[in-house]
Amino acid sequence: MDHLNTHCGAPLVQIVVQRLGIGPGSLGKVKRRDILKTMTSRRQFLSDPAHRIRFVSLPKHSSWLNQIEIVFASINRHMMCRGNNAPC
Repeated sequence: MDHLNTHCGAPLVQIVVQRLGIGPGSLGKVKRRDILKTMTSRRQFLSDPAHRIRFVSLPKHSSWLNQIEIVFASINRHMMCRGNNAPC
């Protein structure tokens, strides 16, 4: 995944915790304590190699590795022109 902040949101962490079978009491509160406290603590939890479900981020300047971005770029180049949806 890329570094978009929605990839480390509290709802995603809650789903992963549920799938891992970890008690929800260890999550804490957003902006207050424990895993959900900050974006950094959530990112660390999601990328923990000890977990069965682990998220791995692409390097910041390697969006070309994300194949769906290549598809959207191609569609944008070939199907859209001058900021409107009319074919070129």
